[in-house]
Amino acid sequence: MAEEKVLNTDTAPGKSGAVSEESEEDVKKTAMKDIIPTLLQQGTDVTVSVSEKNILHRLRILKSEKKFTITPIKLGTLYKISHILLDLESDEIKNLKTIKDEAILELGLKNIVANKDKLIEVVGLGLVNCKQGPTKRLLNFLNDNITVEELLKLTILIVGNMDITRFLACTVSAKKINLLGTEKN
Repeated sequence: MAEEKVLNTDTAPGKSGAVSEESEEDVKKTAMKDIIPTLLQQGTDVTVSVSEKNILHRLRILKSEKKFTITPIKLGTLYKISHILLDLESDEIKNLKTIKDEAILELGLKNIVANKDKLIEVVGLGLVNCKQGPTKRLLNFLNDNITVEELLKLTILIVGNMDITRFLACTVSAKKINLLGTEKN
């Protein structure tokens, strides 16, 4: 009973591949709607299409899209994703309002170089959600086929599914139990 969301990365010749007219708020709202079924243990289906189809895709020997189900993030995957997110280089982005328009392009390019592989790994970890982590083949597929807009939507969905507040509640509960246990002794 998984809800299906289709993310299309089809940028065939003649298509611009440009980001649609959706604002960042719209992207966040749709991603937040996708988080709810996942937190309810239902999962959210996403489909990533192959951007450069060859003769094998047209003959239907190879699939022209891959379908993934994003489920609630397991604790081991939560740890790995948290590690990567803490390692993202974003110090210059914090002062974005003070940066001149000419420097924004340079800042954006530096950010892509520094963080692209890390974000793709976060998405890969969220898609497979297992101990082994994403395969090189999956990471290469995402690198070659996912658009920036889809990367944003999937990142918001996966980070939202991390449900850090419940983990914090567990640690607070464990701490209180530990304190209560030592008072009785």
